[in-house]
Parts: sequence; C-alpha cells; structure tokens
Amino acid sequence: MKIKFIIVASIIFLIVLLTGCQSTKDTEINVLATSDLHSIIPDNLVSYVEEERKYDENLLMVDAGDFFDMQSGEMNKWFTGQKLVRFKDGIPEYKKIAEPREGEVPLAKEMAKLKYDAVTFGNHEFVSNDKQSLDKLVSDFENNNIPLVSANVYKQSGENYVKPYVMKSVQTDKGDVKVGILGLTIKEVGERSRFKNFEEDKKARELGEQEQYKGELYANDLVEDAKKWVKVMEKEKPDVIIAIVHSGEEPKNPKNPGNKIKELATTVDGIDAIVAGHTHEKIEQHTYKNKSGEEVIVTQPGAHGNSISKINFKLDKKNDKWYIKDKYSELKIFGKEVNIITTSGLHQNFSDEMAVSLFNERDRDVQPIFIDTGDFLDTNAKEMTKWSKEWQYNSKKGIHKKINEWPIVYLGYDAVVLGSHELTSDKKNFKEKKSILDSIIENFEEMKIPVLSANIYNESGDNYVKPYIMHKVETREGSIKVGVLGLTVDKDKKDSSDLNSEKDSKTLNTPEKTEELYTNNLVKDAEEWIRVMQKENPDVIVAVVHSDNNMALKNPSSEIKKLAMSVDGIDAIVVGHTKNKIEEHSYKNEFGDKVIVTQSGEDCYSKISLELRKENGKWNVINKYSKSIKMK
Repeated sequence: MKIKFIIVASIIFLIVLLTGCQSTKDTEINVLATSDLHSIIPDNLVSYVEEERKYDENLLMVDAGDFFDMQSGEMNKWFTGQKLVRFKDGIPEYKKIAEPREGEVPLAKEMAKLKYDAVTFGNHEFVSNDKQSLDKLVSDFENNNIPLVSANVYKQSGENYVKPYVMKSVQTDKGDVKVGILGLTIKEVGERSRFKNFEEDKKARELGEQEQYKGELYANDLVEDAKKWVKVMEKEKPDVIIAIVHSGEEPKNPKNPGNKIKELATTVDGIDAIVAGHTHEKIEQHTYKNKSGEEVIVTQPGAHGNSISKINFKLDKKNDKWYIKDKYSELKIFGKEVNIITTSGLHQNFSDEMAVSLFNERDRDVQPIFIDTGDFLDTNAKEMTKWSKEWQYNSKKGIHKKINEWPIVYLGYDAVVLGSHELTSDKKNFKEKKSILDSIIENFEEMKIPVLSANIYNESGDNYVKPYIMHKVETREGSIKVGVLGLTVDKDKKDSSDLNSEKDSKTLNTPEKTEELYTNNLVKDAEEWIRVMQKENPDVIVAVVHSDNNMALKNPSSEIKKLAMSVDGIDAIVVGHTKNKIEEHSYKNEFGDKVIVTQSGEDCYSKISLELRKENGKWNVINKYSKSIKMK
C-alpha cells in the first residue's frame, strides 16, 4: 500500500512538474521594422531578414513609409525609362528602353522578397507622385501581396484611400495570436512653403493643399484618427496592436511640425508599440505611458536600410485570453559595407558590358574603391590599338590626351597595380622604352590615379611607383580609412620557398626592357610595408596582387597563400591576372585572424565586401566576404 502511494505521488509530482515547465515557456511574437528606405534595400538587410525567418516562421515585417524614391539603380531606370548601354570616348550613352514610369514599379517586387505584412505611406510617396501614379503604386504593391495601410488618408468623399489597418493571425503552439497593424501618416507631406508664418506654412504643407491632390485626397491629424481607429480595431479583439507611423518623435519647428509620436504614445490608449519614421533617427527603445498608465514602446529604425528594429512580445494565455507579459525593442545596426572592386587584364576583357557593370557598382550608399590589378596595357587588344599608336608616335601631350579615354580614367578608378604587360616587351605594335612607361605612369598620377607596386624597385633601391595608398571612404558616421597595398609577382621568378636567398629575392623582370628595375619577394616586402601602413592607423588593409601564377591558391607553397597566412594586418587579398575563378578562400594568419582571398578569373571582376561598425570611436571589421562576378 505504501509503495502504491509513493508511485501515485511520484506520478502526480511529475505531471505538476511538466505542467509547470510548459506554463513557464513564453509565447513570443517578433516584428521586424524598417523605415525611410528611399528605394535602397542593402544586401545585408536582406540577409538579416532571411536569417531571422529561418528561426521564426511567424515573423512579421512592417515599414513606416518613405520607401518610394529613385535612389536605387533599378528605380532610376524605371523613373527615366533609360538604360546605360556603353561609354563612347569616356562619355556614358543611354538607350531608351521604355517610357518613364512604364510598367510595374521595380521596388514592389524587391520589397515583396522581404514579405512585408504592412507598409504605410510617407510624405515621399505623395510628393513623388500625382493621384494617378499613386493609384498605380498602390495597385503594384497589392499585386505583390504588400498591403498599404494608412488610417488618416482619405478620398475627397471621406472614404479611406487605403485600408486603415490589417489584422494578422500568428499561429503558435498555444493557439493563434491576433496582431493588429495600424498605419498612420504625417499630414504635412509637402516641403516648406513660401509662408514665413509658422501656421500658414504648416497649413500649406498639408496633403490636401498639394496641387496634385487638391479635390482628390486629404489627411487628418494622425493622433485624432488613431483614437478613432484603435477603438474600431478593438472590436475585432486583437491581442497586440502595433502602429506604423511616418512621423518623428517630437516637433522641431519649423522643419518638422507634424512629428507626433510622443503625443500618440501618451494620449491614445490601446497601442502596445509604435514604429516611427520620417526624421531618419535611430531609436532602439523609448518607453512612454498612455492615459491608462500602460507602457507603450517606441522604436525607429533609421534610414536607407542601414538598420532595422526588432520588437519582441512575450505573451501568456489565461482563460483563453492572451496577455502581454513583457515587450521590448532592439536595433540591429548594420555595419557600413566597404566594397573593393578589382578588374584584371582590361586589354582582354574591356567591353561595353564590363563598363556598364562596373558603373552600376557605384549605385551604393557608400562608394566602392576601384582598383585594377594590372595588364591594363596591351597593344594587341582591339580596344587598345588606337591608343598604342598614339603612344608610339605622339609626344607626351598626345599620350595625355588619349589617357583620358581609358576606362580606368573615365570609370573613376582609385589606383592601378603594375602587371606583367606593363613590364614586358611587345615589339610588334609598341616601341618598348622605359620612358614610355614612365610617361604613362606620370599621366596616371596627373589624373589622380596612383600606380602601385610595393616590391618593384629602381636600381637605386627606391620604389619605382607608390607602394600603397590610403583611401578615405566617406559614410554618414564618418570616414573609413582603407589601405590598399599593391604587389606584383614576377612571372619569370620561381615560387620562392627560401626567402633568405638573395638570388631568389631579387630578380630582373625583363632584362631587355627594364634592366633598371628589379622585384623583391612580395611576402618579405609586404611584411615591411604593412608595418609602415599601420603607422597611419588604417581601419582596413587590402592587398591587391598581380600574379601570373594561375595556380596561385592551389599550390600549397604559393606566395599568395604565404602572404595570407604569414603577414599579419591584411584583411583581404585580391589576386589578378588569373584564369581560375575563386569566389573566396579563407585563411588564418599567425594571430588567428581571418584573411579572405579571391581570384577574379576570366571575364569576371572581383568584389571584396567588408562590413565595419563604429564602436567607441573606432571602426571594427565585423564581417567580410568576397565573390567573383561575371561581367554582364
């Protein structure tokens, strides 16, 4: 009897224990939010959202307006109806491909990839459209399953222009959670008017006063309409209410008179969280209390997709009703992505397609750095013939004139590395003299394009050209200093494993032509020059290497691999003049730091991307990756 009692008691204890464990597990709802994209959807934003969805299939996503703009390349093409097709004598030429704004807006398809559950209007959606084009924008987004919501924008009849809100049912292990998403838009959508009086200026900026919307649309005060529509929403018994609002936190007269987030949070009951926008500020979380004393959290995810807000709700279910136990928001700030674009062998690969592909790479918030890894000079190539004849017969002035037409110049390269074609003879079409190369280098320098190679020397022991450059990449958070070290692998030199051999460390490139020049071993020189570069406190160091060794990364004793593993301080290496295309190889240097290496291959260009974040006034590399891109 006693044993039976113990067994029953144990079973009851286990049931209670298991029931208790289950009850302590919170149900979570997560919401990602963007604002003020202005048509820019960065790769790291897309990657982050995709990664989050792998772990949370019920993830919701919203946007607080000002998504529509022509700042991205695809949107610019759609706005203008023109496409860049080639460069003629360095001048870009465009081809008409459609009427301006013809067809579906490309942004709708791009945003659909992120699976937005609701998007509200910002002022940009109005000022960049008239009523007819705005109608089409709404239709394009609806066709891509993106609901546009705004509770305080009305047709002249008094009917809502779009849905005021949406209700989303989120499935969980304990039943569905109903999330209401309310859209609200600042009613002062226009730019500052001619009126100096604040009240007159504010009135003139309202939606209903804009010429293209008079008699068509108008907007009410967002706070007053929020009070009305939250009560309507509550009739559907949502468990959570989120407001996505294109408005800043507080007024900053006279610039932003319609910023009413604080007023919304403190005077309207029923809202659990607010996503703000319009002012491009970053707010991780501000907490207010509404009239009923309940907490309302506010977050704002910045602009241009450089950060994203994540709101987390922890819920508990009692008597078939959901209660919010806790809520918070956090800001994921993406690092500034610095891209180094490198080409190789322009004498073989130059084409209109290449020029257009490279030009389109400039379509970024942060401008990339363009480097050529050498072999930009070859008189056998069709595109170079006319220039080589000028070099052969004309004076220095003539050379200067023709250099303006080089793709390296008109595409705005930041530096070039000396390659084998610059250092070898080609008697058939080109009168080989070092003075010609000297002139070309001088002309590049005059065009503000440094020529680099840290391991090529004059007989005097001086560097023949600059060993490296320090390039400042400008961002909204300050400049990032990128050091680019140029290196040239001697095509006639064996892959040296004995760096102590003086015979191996100094080899004449082409005695017939460049008897005044010699190369040192690139690994040995890289070590010395990296130490010099580090005195200038660069945030990133990239080595760009012209190598004739097509097995540069496959050969275990190759100098490229040694460079990656034995020279500390290098973040990434680009290998040029190679037939093998390698997206990315990853190595560890002596300190255990990751060094990535990429080879462009034929008909490709290399792209190294480094993501940096500023912490305590210093830029730190938080991610790095590379790829070899086929020229389109």
